[in-house]
Amino acid sequence: MACPLSFILNPEPMELDEEHPPQEVLPGTSLSPMELEETGSSPMNDRPPSDTTLDYGGTDTIMEEGSSDQHVQNPGGLHPLGSFIAYPGEPLTPETPSHQWHHAQLHGLQMPTPPSTDTTQHTGIQTNILDTPQRPTFDIFAALMGNADLMTHFICQLDIESFVSLYAISRDFHDEVDSHFASTITAHAEYNAPESARVFRFKAYKSLCRTDPVKRPHPVKADEVRHVPGFPWLRMVLYRERIVDEIIEALAAEAHRMPPHTSEAIKKVWLMMDVPLTKLRVGLFRNPNFWTERDLCLATLFFIKLDMRFIDPVDGRGVTKLRNLLMGQSSMTTLWRILKGTFNHRMQMMELEVRYSHRPSPQHRHLPILGIPPEQIGIGCRERAGDEDIHKRPLLVPPDELLMTEACRRGLKLEDEYVAMMAYGYFDVEAVMEGRFPEEEGNSEVKGEAKTSSKSTGKSSTATKTGMT
Repeated sequence: MACPLSFILNPEPMELDEEHPPQEVLPGTSLSPMELEETGSSPMNDRPPSDTTLDYGGTDTIMEEGSSDQHVQNPGGLHPLGSFIAYPGEPLTPETPSHQWHHAQLHGLQMPTPPSTDTTQHTGIQTNILDTPQRPTFDIFAALMGNADLMTHFICQLDIESFVSLYAISRDFHDEVDSHFASTITAHAEYNAPESARVFRFKAYKSLCRTDPVKRPHPVKADEVRHVPGFPWLRMVLYRERIVDEIIEALAAEAHRMPPHTSEAIKKVWLMMDVPLTKLRVGLFRNPNFWTERDLCLATLFFIKLDMRFIDPVDGRGVTKLRNLLMGQSSMTTLWRILKGTFNHRMQMMELEVRYSHRPSPQHRHLPILGIPPEQIGIGCRERAGDEDIHKRPLLVPPDELLMTEACRRGLKLEDEYVAMMAYGYFDVEAVMEGRFPEEEGNSEVKGEAKTSSKSTGKSSTATKTGMT
């Protein structure tokens, strides 16, 4: 077995055999000095014999000749002869510790070679980490910008704030969007707010548009640059889509449900509120391609549900005038705030009424009311264009009154459907007219008696329907 480190540091006296004197064996070899001279080998250049394997990776496994199954683990990566041994292949320098100099001169050794990072000695293949070619990186953002269709789909998935921020900070993204600005903005609007993009067309909101970034000419006026929808128009479309959805949800939370497609009718009412003149509003209402009969019916149902919400003795104000006041505003944001409960203070309602239609007496016209300047009192009900003196402008008819006028002009007779509109969302009107009731626990016997009595009396469903209406 290999000699332990303690034996080297603290050698014990050995008994000499006169007949067979011991031969000095140099460390690191299995030959004596005399045998080395006969073979012509040098202890400074000899490596450990083939029957001894040294592993400098952390533990040394020493295999002695004749005992192949015996392994001595040397923890810590120390050489079997101790930590005084220098690494072979490295010349002794003045920086080498003195104890290593002394031990090397005494035994004629070199320091063992430290573990090499070169994989040649393990795999036989010459490799160099610095010369290894780097794997090409993949820039997904650059790849998206290289494909117009993928870029459009990517933009549609972004919210408006992320879209604007990315447009502002990335030069490449900015240039890519500018190359087809109109189609990108409209695609984003049609994907995230299809109804609002269809109702609130950008051509009706020129102040929210911008000139084409690539200076494409106007389709009619060749000497002018065309206008395309801008980020303000996109913000407006997305905002109104959200507000209308929340208005419907707020009414449904109070048990005032509405049928599908009502949201589109509400948005058309909002568009009417943007029109500054009464004659323009009348012209839009008389356009059957824009205001269909279904839209007129659904908008009427919406107004009825608002009246039911506002005249509620607990949750409402108990009056129907609030609906007329809110439909006379320039936006539905006030209605949304009231339904959400953020605009229900009595002083706020009084200020809203003063701004809309209050008419002070002549001696008080130059005085403020509730902190409102005199030039802003009673101007909400006036047209928003025309005479410089707002108080001399004609009255602006609200959309709910124009809708009823148009329904009468088309002969729809919506007044016959008021009861059905009020009952919508509470029960199935057709089922009640036909005598069919929803199945409920504990009422099966009562329902059976009701059906039997109905059959015995011989009343027809038509008569019942007539009586209900």
